[in-house]
Formats: sequence, C-alpha cells, structure tokens
Amino acid sequence: MTVFVWILGQAFVNMGVVTTLLPVIGVPLPLISYGGSSLVSTLIGIGLVISFARADKAGRDRDCDHDQDDAEVASSNRATTPSAHR
Repeated sequence: MTVFVWILGQAFVNMGVVTTLLPVIGVPLPLISYGGSSLVSTLIGIGLVISFARADKAGRDRDCDHDQDDAEVASSNRATTPSAHR
C-alpha cells in the first residue's frame, strides 16, 4: 500500500505542476519522466511489492496443501484402522 501511495502521490504532484496548480518542485512522473534514479527507485518499489505478493501466494498455497494432506491422512487412518464395534 505504501508503494502505491508513493507512486500515486508523485503522479498527482506532477499533474498539479503541469496544470500550474502547484509550484514546480521537481517531482518526476513515475515510470515515464526522463531520469534514471527515479525510475530505478520506482522499479525497486514495484519489484518489492511483486516479491511480497508472490511469497504470500506461495505461503497460502503451501498452507492449503498441508490442509489437504492432513485431510487425506485422517481419511486413510479411518479406512485402515480396524473398528472395535464389529
């Protein structure tokens, strides 16, 4: 969320400068303006967000796999355990 607000804030400030609603302060338009340092920092921020999203998805997938494995083990234990009421 922080990276989103950062990029959105840069965009709004840039649009305000272009429309002369804000004074010129030198904030570049994210991912479009000429200049390497702003582009690199923006891409690093986006890369971190993508990395966190992929790690979170992998963690959720792993948790779902464990839940399925536990259910399969429980059902196989019920099937192979002799019943005392026969």
